[in-house]
Amino acid sequence: MPETLLFTSESVSEGHPDKVADQVSDAILDALLMSDRQARVACETLVKTGMVVVAGEITTQTYVDIEAVVRQTIKKIGYNSSEMGFDWESCAVLSAIGKQSSDIAMGVNETTDHEQGAGDQGLMFGYATNETDVLMPAPITYAHRLVKRQAELRGNGTLPWLRPDAKSQVTFRYSQGKPIGIDAVVLSTQHAPDISHKILQEAVMDEIIKPVLPEQWVTKETRIYINPTGRFVIGGPMGDCGLTGRKIIVDTYGGMARHGGGAFCIAGDALINTEKGLLRIDHCQEIGGHGLLIKTDVHPMPAGAWYDNGLKETAVLISKDGYQLEATLNHHIRVINENGDYVWKTVEEIGESDWISIQTKNRLFGNNEIPPFNYEYQAGTAEGRKKQRTYPDKLTTDYAYLLGLLIGDGCCTSHDQIRLAVCEVEMLELVQNVCTRLFSEPAKIYEHWAYVGGVELRAYLKHLGLTDAKSYEKIVPHSIFTASPENCAAFLRGLFDTDGCVHIEGRNNNTLRVHFTTTSRKLAEQVQLLLLNFGIICHIHAVMVEGNVAHIEGRTIESRHTRYDVTIKGSYSVRQFKDHIGFGLPRKQAVVETHLPEKRDLGIIPNQKQRISHLFSKLSPAQRQADVCHIGRFTRSSEGKATQELTYQKAAEFIAAYAEDLGQDADFIALQELYFMHHHYSPLERKIPSFAHTYDLNVPFSHTFTANGIVCHNSGKDPSKVDRSAAYACRYVAKNIVAAGLAQRCEIQVSYAIGIAEPTSIQVETFGTGIIDETRLTQLVREHFDLRPRGLVAMLDLLRPIYLATASYGHFGREEEQFTWERTDKAQMLREASGV
Repeated sequence: MPETLLFTSESVSEGHPDKVADQVSDAILDALLMSDRQARVACETLVKTGMVVVAGEITTQTYVDIEAVVRQTIKKIGYNSSEMGFDWESCAVLSAIGKQSSDIAMGVNETTDHEQGAGDQGLMFGYATNETDVLMPAPITYAHRLVKRQAELRGNGTLPWLRPDAKSQVTFRYSQGKPIGIDAVVLSTQHAPDISHKILQEAVMDEIIKPVLPEQWVTKETRIYINPTGRFVIGGPMGDCGLTGRKIIVDTYGGMARHGGGAFCIAGDALINTEKGLLRIDHCQEIGGHGLLIKTDVHPMPAGAWYDNGLKETAVLISKDGYQLEATLNHHIRVINENGDYVWKTVEEIGESDWISIQTKNRLFGNNEIPPFNYEYQAGTAEGRKKQRTYPDKLTTDYAYLLGLLIGDGCCTSHDQIRLAVCEVEMLELVQNVCTRLFSEPAKIYEHWAYVGGVELRAYLKHLGLTDAKSYEKIVPHSIFTASPENCAAFLRGLFDTDGCVHIEGRNNNTLRVHFTTTSRKLAEQVQLLLLNFGIICHIHAVMVEGNVAHIEGRTIESRHTRYDVTIKGSYSVRQFKDHIGFGLPRKQAVVETHLPEKRDLGIIPNQKQRISHLFSKLSPAQRQADVCHIGRFTRSSEGKATQELTYQKAAEFIAAYAEDLGQDADFIALQELYFMHHHYSPLERKIPSFAHTYDLNVPFSHTFTANGIVCHNSGKDPSKVDRSAAYACRYVAKNIVAAGLAQRCEIQVSYAIGIAEPTSIQVETFGTGIIDETRLTQLVREHFDLRPRGLVAMLDLLRPIYLATASYGHFGREEEQFTWERTDKAQMLREASGV
């Protein structure tokens, strides 16, 4: 710590919306643990004006009335009047609780040798310092005590005009690593509308601030701000949306020490589908906190925070259709597993039996916005005498189409002109028409090239994202990713007019094949994602690898670069292409218009044979005999292409036929949900280890977003979720080390891997205040503390209903008896073992 500094920590009261959410989740956890100590609980809560939403994964042998627990928790906090915009009697309570993934349960459940794996992975920290009587940092300790006293005076009627929501902030002055005084205090408390600001300030100062803050640390230089905005009537869930887990700094050490967690994240070049179009996640910092819509696994939701998580170990997932995503090993994505269940799996867990979920619905596009374009002619050159044109301040359809033509068959390496290949009459007419509309004159034709000159034009096209790359390096211009659907379609039309192809194939000449060819793998991937935003599924495959030798008209040709085909997959996608994009070239469009077959689409929901067989067996013998939707063969046969997987069309027929008979069956409901989402599923082809700078988004409520079309997770858990229990254990260890006098400050880091019964690492840091070597301290920790997932739960007796009390005023520095991690019962043992 520097020689002198100011350090600030904040706290919030039990009525703060985020703390309301935390208390609801922990109250549910406590209610379950009261009668089922083996319950597996990961419960998230959202609160807003007039409503509470509870969601998560719970596996238990007992029953809990979730709604009753929620209402009683809110009542106890003090939201008991509709005048506050939120009260325990009238609020809506929505529950979306599922069971824990069986894949996670395998690693978490106790094994035959009585070991238990970690229920999550990540790294956890514990901290202690001797600057306060509870061995916690002073700023967070007194920030907590201020809002806790506010709640006590509200609850006992001393200050009846106080309302539940409150916030505090305390800034300490440090010298030589020790607190020497309080520099500033802020306390804002919600209040009834009829109390005057003067009376409120006097009462808060006399009844809350003076009794809490030590006199020796408050001087005449200390600045004190009480309700500095003057009025705080609207608060709680009416003022702000509350979510579980958003006050982790408040809950731990106030920023004085690090906090742990898993930090799922994805590589910076991943494209996120937003209401501004497809944006790279490393460019999404403006989205965080602004409520822009983000595409999720069900429907668009407003985004919350954006995180830069730094360089991390990653893996690149590539599906058999070519959809890919680079993410950290603990990042969760949606898959259908080998049992046909729609589950979360980490990147590390995903295997060849899993089908990756690709979102095809709820398309979001941009509005053609581009930054202002200004071009200054170079002095002393002929540029100023060249033709000057007016360039639009938004992307237009003609410019989007021109960009498509240039990416497909254009030469873009010159700084003062563009040229397009026009090898046929129809293409020449198209190019001349678009040039005349844009530039009021046609292009100049030399041999099979159409030329348009102008340094300003080339600069404008570069401004739109047209690089000077060679064919194998070309990419989609950035302005297309934020374009409207009409302009995005125009770009794709230009691309397919040049390097696209359409023809009839198949055994019966009734399959229409539409594909695009390029030597740029990046361009192929980006085009695949642009098409996906129209609900069009594509398959990327290499059709000619680098170094391949071909013989054409007596010539031997060796390919210099790999060639990729982007092939539109399935009759539904071909129809979407025809309806929303199409070809500008008449001869190509004529094939689509006249040969589009009315074939069934073969989009599938994979691995559903077991589920359909179970449901089919529940039908009456007469229903099975009638088999009105002809699904019996699917349940019996494993031979032949037609019976391998359940198609969406067959699923629709089955759901319509048997909704009345099977509508309450869990498998039938799961099938309905899979059908409603209507994802495309692509099996994993390979996984490539890598490293990348990573980022994440928070999307409240849904906690999902799509990256490169793939459904991803963003970030009250039970003790098997070691990010909570291990955080308690780390605090226990650090506090005992400081209590033993072995260090004045101590931070411990412990890491875990999901399903593994031992911590993967333990590290102790004493910041130069230790009286024995840190290597020896680490050894003492291993000898005297059982930090295995099962061991730390037993060591701290965590399978008890103790968690509601932790949900406000911090998890640490509390003297309540049930806070076992605050004991210092091992301090003497550690001191004796250290030999000091």
